[in-house]
Amino acid sequence: MGLTARVRAFVASAWPGTTALPWLGARIAAGGALLPASPIVSAQSVLALTAVYRACSLLSDAASTAPPSIYERQRNGGRLQVVDTATARTLATLTQSDAELFAFSCALVGNGYLQIVRDGTGAPFDLRALPPWRVQLEVEDGSRRIWYRVAADLALGEPAALLPERDVVHARYRTTGANRLVGVPPVQACAPAFALALQSRDAQRVLFSNLSAPRGVLQAPGKIDQQVAKQLQAEWERAFSGPGLGKTAVLSNGLEYHDIGFKAVDAQLLETIQASTADVARAFGVPRQFLEDLDHLTFASATEGTRALYALTLRAFTARLADALAQRLLTRNERAAGTTIEYDLTALLLLPGNEQAEYLSKLCNAGLATPNELRNGYLSLPDLPGGDVLRAPTNTTPLDRWATGDAKATPATEGEPA
Repeated sequence: MGLTARVRAFVASAWPGTTALPWLGARIAAGGALLPASPIVSAQSVLALTAVYRACSLLSDAASTAPPSIYERQRNGGRLQVVDTATARTLATLTQSDAELFAFSCALVGNGYLQIVRDGTGAPFDLRALPPWRVQLEVEDGSRRIWYRVAADLALGEPAALLPERDVVHARYRTTGANRLVGVPPVQACAPAFALALQSRDAQRVLFSNLSAPRGVLQAPGKIDQQVAKQLQAEWERAFSGPGLGKTAVLSNGLEYHDIGFKAVDAQLLETIQASTADVARAFGVPRQFLEDLDHLTFASATEGTRALYALTLRAFTARLADALAQRLLTRNERAAGTTIEYDLTALLLLPGNEQAEYLSKLCNAGLATPNELRNGYLSLPDLPGGDVLRAPTNTTPLDRWATGDAKATPATEGEPA
């Protein structure tokens, strides 16, 4: 086949049997004298930062709990959900675990993959998530066709495969890198900030591990034999560490004790170099309040924060996933006619209880939606007889009566739309 021009999509350096991208294996200089070198910034190492795990979880949870659906644009300006096609049935079979792996991989490593399994007629039949560290992107010489080489999984007994572009849904977090075929995650784009956060965590580990060890030196007035020094050290540790901590020491022969432990200023220095949760929040576009302690979170701030998360992050993130699905599952003519694949995240904007009840009541009483539309779309309840008629507010006059000059007409009578 002659697949010689290759582009590695993602392989994690810390995982066995894989080859790393340059940015994953490179050490990024972050300065500081406490540690000899900066940590390796990789998809696996940054998961040690709980804020990174939480940010990716917020994105993937939203995408996996609101399954994508197909919608057709109507001539009247509305849209109708498509349910009785092979593509719609395929989307309905997408499991929560596969949807989560697809979205989480896209957020963490910049590339999420779904394999399209087709039936005997070539129509899509099933969607299966592919772990990104098993996928390698390859471009064929001459034709420039794109292929996805999937490594074997010995644990699951899955063989290696070479899939054409049409059989792989490839969602990219960003395409701001040098190669538009490979997604760029925040871990790569903001690697120096993540390296600093990892380095500060290692520095804190060194700090606290040293707090449990002897934090001073015994100084003699003159030179002493090495054997005598080791004996004094062993006696001091035996007498004044562990259960002996806090006992009174009596020194002789001119010995002096000097404390060399970490001071408060050292701890403050570590705090100043730490790439905090704010860096992670900025990199992923997630409001900081969702990545920190929620003890001080109020109902009002949680509500506004959820709306900000939806408007600034979740809507754009799920749009990328939906666009990747549409490129593979919909034909060009379908997309040109207005058929789309979308994630419906509106339920995230309504907290259950009084807020949801008040919102739905206003939609219904203002005549913007029928009772059955609200029952089906928000409450998952069946239709009610007569629930497909729009209500007219009792304190207004319908516009059609203004047009006929009958502005003082009585409210709608029985049998008329109300």
